[in-house]
Amino acid sequence: MEILLGSGTTANDVIAGQISLESSRGLVLSNGEFGERLVDHATRWKLAYDVLTAPWGDAFDIDAIARALTQARDIGWLWCVHCETSTGVLNDLDAIRDVCRNAGVKLCVDAVSSIGTTDVDLGGAFLASGVSGKALGAFPGLAIVFHDHEVSPAPTSLPRAHDLGMYTRDHGVPFTHSSNLLDALDVALASVSWPARFRDVAETAAWLRARLRTLGFTVVGAPHQPAPGVVTIALPEAINSVAVSDALERYGFVIAARSSYLATRNWIQIGLMGPCTRPSLATLTALLLQACNDVS
Repeated sequence: MEILLGSGTTANDVIAGQISLESSRGLVLSNGEFGERLVDHATRWKLAYDVLTAPWGDAFDIDAIARALTQARDIGWLWCVHCETSTGVLNDLDAIRDVCRNAGVKLCVDAVSSIGTTDVDLGGAFLASGVSGKALGAFPGLAIVFHDHEVSPAPTSLPRAHDLGMYTRDHGVPFTHSSNLLDALDVALASVSWPARFRDVAETAAWLRARLRTLGFTVVGAPHQPAPGVVTIALPEAINSVAVSDALERYGFVIAARSSYLATRNWIQIGLMGPCTRPSLATLTALLLQACNDVS
């Protein structure tokens, strides 16, 4: 694992840079905003790749992934998002890993939103990305790149800031780093009982989804593959999602609504990556119902 200054976007750019050193084509999976961002990364790095899509909110057809890998013999890597934050779907990483292993394909994973919300097994992943913020609870600003192989510097192929091999060669510090951000990450990691947290987040998310459905809300995402860290709600066309968000903020609750991929679909999101209690979420859902009535 190497830690760099930057965001999850930086971590994924570093992964794209490493993929650019491969001689094979790849397959990028997309079933939401962050899958589409992987496609954008691949395009900007001029990678050779195909795309396999699923509708936003749906899980991937694992058999379709297997067929795509076997039908195109020149595919050597696959890049996917584990937690598709835009829709609240946790893609089946174990199944995707098995398909890649059977096809002899290198697996690359965007685990930015899953690390810290659920037990993540990156065994068998060629490359994977994470961040210091989000569910790990430290300050944002550190990009994390995992690798299962020796990485060498590529001075004639990659920008210095994206050259993962420089970090491994120089024991993680090829140039100026931030001791403050590193110390904050160290404290955040040591402050949590992670198995208990994973259990609590999963149970709270299931409780919240059930409560929202009981209140008549439409929860986005495949019900058999829910992401524990985020719950996405599709509002009726007659109720403006941003107006609902503004009303909730006046009540003292800040939810996600203004990202373009949410606003264009009239979706809102409740994040569970930080500390949450069921009493506070019960209050939030009651106020959400009130806010929808206020703006309709």
